[in-house]
Order: sequence, then structure tokens, then C-alpha cells
Amino acid sequence: MQPARLKIAAASTLLLVPMLIASASTGMANTDAPRWEVGSICQAAKSVTACTRREALSRATVLDRWLATPDGDRQFCLEELKTKDVESYWSLLDCLGNRAIANDAS
Repeated sequence: MQPARLKIAAASTLLLVPMLIASASTGMANTDAPRWEVGSICQAAKSVTACTRREALSRATVLDRWLATPDGDRQFCLEELKTKDVESYWSLLDCLGNRAIANDAS
């Protein structure tokens, strides 16, 4: 390939890739993990320190496993917490764990 055509091909590829990513992401389910403030979650806890520690560890686990978790399980658990008006990584992790156990059993 000639150098000028190579540059044009490379430039068009650089322009096309973000467009493909954007179009693919709009057609896919939301893969964003929730971003709740641990401090806000634990404001009313009897032991703010214990709650903060538990929520922070749960948050790290949820974020670490989020994309590997089936979309249906993520959506189910987020909806369940939303209907209960709960924002808690601990509760989300519990729900996702229960869903994984149920999926393994079926």
C-alpha cells in the first residue's frame, strides 16, 4: 500500500473506532456499576466505622465482579434495591450472590 493511502486508512480507522464503540454501547444493556457514596449509606448506622468498612469491602467486590456478572442478575438486583429504596453495596452483593447460587442450582 502506498504511504498516502496508508495514512488515510489509519486516519479513517481512528475516526471509525469511536463511532463503532458509541453505537455498540447504545445498543447494549447498561454496564455501569452503581456509584453510591459509602459515607451517605452509613450515616444512620449504629457503628459508622463497621458500616463503612463493610460497605467499602462490598463495593470493591461488586466493582471487581460487575462486568463478569450476567446482565439479567445485575438488572434484577438493582431493580430490587430500587423498589426497597436501598442503596447499599452490601445488599447488592448479597442479592448478586443469591442470584449466582440460584443460577448454579438451575
